[in-house]
Amino acid sequence: MAGITFDRAIILAPHDEPTAALLFHELVHVVQYRLLGVEQFAQRYVDGWLAGRDRFRSDPAQRYVSIPLERNAYDLQKRYEGAPAAVFSVEEAVMRFLAL
Repeated sequence: MAGITFDRAIILAPHDEPTAALLFHELVHVVQYRLLGVEQFAQRYVDGWLAGRDRFRSDPAQRYVSIPLERNAYDLQKRYEGAPAAVFSVEEAVMRFLAL
């Protein structure tokens, strides 16, 4: 794992040089936390992890990327990587994803 976010704190693994894409991905999680609050974020994250327990029992990496909050962050990361100079609102994109 290259990075992890809790609320507004982003912790990066010391062995890897952080990339703009990784930082963007983690900042998406900061927005998710801000919109949902810590308790609701944690509930959705754990629910997403548990939902994949039978389907991805033998593949923890696939189980991780199947968590909806992770999928949202990866989808927005891909959008950023595809056109880093393009302007879009991460907050609006996350709000649409969360149906807020």
